[in-house]
Amino acid sequence: MADTDQVSDAIIAEAESAAETLAQVKAEIAKAVFGQDRVVELALAAVLAGGHALLIGAPGLAKTRLVEAMGTALGLANQRIQFTPDLMPSDIIGSEVLDESPSGQRTFRFLKGPIFTQLLMADEINRASPRTQSALLQSTRRSGADAGCTEPRALEGPSCAEHRGCRSARRTLPRPPDGDALRPDRRGTEPDRSDQ
Repeated sequence: MADTDQVSDAIIAEAESAAETLAQVKAEIAKAVFGQDRVVELALAAVLAGGHALLIGAPGLAKTRLVEAMGTALGLANQRIQFTPDLMPSDIIGSEVLDESPSGQRTFRFLKGPIFTQLLMADEINRASPRTQSALLQSTRRSGADAGCTEPRALEGPSCAEHRGCRSARRTLPRPPDGDALRPDRRGTEPDRSDQ
């Protein structure tokens, strides 16, 4: 019985220590990001759970600053990728280059892209091509990246993605009248849409 009491006391002490550390991290982030307490809590929860977060909001709401402050407060290496229409998947994942030694021997060497970091800020992902967005999403889903190499390369940690100024998030689309307008019917054929 004494052993279980000691274990319980140790667990309680660790939980209290973690809560104090989390409060210190929140206080440090609050020095850089003002008035966004709930967003800070949710972003920290995503990072601590090893997940990803999509931050949506108008310009000027400190989304980039939040990710930078989180990286600093948590001691994580962070990178930022500014997505543009001409950004290629190899620009974020990296690529293999052919090196030639002085003796003439050729070997491939992988140059890691910015996605290989502990905390990633993907800024304005809606501006990139679908192919580049797919490369980002596949990498974060698999926790690794394929860049033409023989084996996938593991990513180093959680990431945060940002999508700036999404107007469609503020609107709701009307629901189809029957609720199943976009699903095949039970026979496996598409429903009749002639009246829609």
